[in-house]
Amino acid sequence: MKGRISIEIRIPGSGGSRKSSASRYHRGLICPQTPPQLAQSLADLASARTPIRLGGRFSKDRIGGRLRAEGATVSTRSLNRILRYRPNDLTISVESGVAWSALQQELGRNRQMIPLDPPWEASCTVGG
Repeated sequence: MKGRISIEIRIPGSGGSRKSSASRYHRGLICPQTPPQLAQSLADLASARTPIRLGGRFSKDRIGGRLRAEGATVSTRSLNRILRYRPNDLTISVESGVAWSALQQELGRNRQMIPLDPPWEASCTVGG
């Protein structure tokens, strides 16, 4: 795949490491930049049978109980594009890393909104 950057992921307690094709590794997160990189990262982790913690900015982590130890954390925060917006059709397609506040702001320019009030709206993404 053109433009792939190989990174090393250290999995606590596994005694080893392995390579992934995600384009960015930031503060312990795998942060794919494109949908194909996300797919490849997830496929690599799945083939290695590595448990995956998947989210955007992980704003909902405060809601539940303790998380089980994960093998790898994959964030969709870099997948943050509005792909298509047709105000007259009342349709919008976005990537999961779009900030909820940015989505509502874009819709608000056309006096539209999504009638949901997620907790921690200022810091959450569409995908969590």
